Amino acid sequence: MKLRSYHLLILLLFLALAGCGNEEEASENNVTPATKETESTKNEEEENTEESREVSVDKEGFQLIETVKVFGGGTFDLNKEHNSPSDIYVVESDDGIYMTFNDDDGTIGVSGSENGWKSITNAENGFHRIQREPQYARGNTLYEMKDDVLTIGQFNFDDMNVIKDTGKQIPEEDGELYFVNTSEGEGVIKSTEDKNTLYIDGEPILEFDNVKDVLEMASTQKQNPYESTVYVDTVKKKLFFVSDDDGSIHVIDLVTGEPLFEDGELKGIQMTDDVDIIGDDNGNIYVFLADGDQISLGVYNSNLDFISEFPIPVENPHDFAVTKTKDEFHIWSRHEYELEQAIELVKISRPTFNE
Repeated sequence: MKLRSYHLLILLLFLALAGCGNEEEASENNVTPATKETESTKNEEEENTEESREVSVDKEGFQLIETVKVFGGGTFDLNKEHNSPSDIYVVESDDGIYMTFNDDDGTIGVSGSENGWKSITNAENGFHRIQREPQYARGNTLYEMKDDVLTIGQFNFDDMNVIKDTGKQIPEEDGELYFVNTSEGEGVIKSTEDKNTLYIDGEPILEFDNVKDVLEMASTQKQNPYESTVYVDTVKKKLFFVSDDDGSIHVIDLVTGEPLFEDGELKGIQMTDDVDIIGDDNGNIYVFLADGDQISLGVYNSNLDFISEFPIPVENPHDFAVTKTKDEFHIWSRHEYELEQAIELVKISRPTFNE
């Protein structure tokens, strides 16, 4: 009995050792890949968590950076001739800003920086949109019809009454002109019965169809070329516009020429008359909307789906312009300060949203 028990004990011990060997062999064959998988999964989870954290931070990333009550230290009405300015439009440059606005005298241009206002056009040099030889002053650029072509001039920062002829032209044909903002800067759309062409810096960039004729719904830039009511993303090839018909923002796919529909209707974002549209590098748009005594900033993707919003306190939300830098949005609003016309500058951070 003792011998049989001893043999049984030896057998059990052998089986146990064989089992351990198999477990070790299994470890050698399986644990390393599993560990790699676990590490990979862990890294992916960490990356996903990091991405989520970044998106969360980005969505909460709008911050009020600075408010300059009187930009330039005083009134922009340097020659004291303009009592009823409106429809301001601003372009930033290395020197400072160029601003155009409407007045009884026509369109007036002024340049300046945070250190002071530099120059303003004289009333007799006011630019008028007249039927025979229309002129469209917009920021640092003057578009003027000459000999059946639209010529492009550049204002001089030190003396806004001096205009440099850039030598660049856009052929004139029967149709509509739309002065637009684009992801590459200032642009002009020439729309005829045969084609629609986007020009940037006087060069044709792309042609597109207008399948449902919805571009004609856009706020006509001949009437008011100062507000950013048309924005073109040249990378994503999307055109966003504010409709005169229903006051909404709609989008056209410039590859197909088709507008975006939802349930058989034009998909849109309901707006008011006072609105600016600016885009980012990811195909999203930032919509600045006059909302009572403030500006409401809404972020939407290229399909007009809501992403985020941020309220911006400004002095006059009903006459404002928006520019952007790499990291900031600058909101310029016209207001009256000490009984003189002034510009307030509000700077907010510019977070990044993935489409």
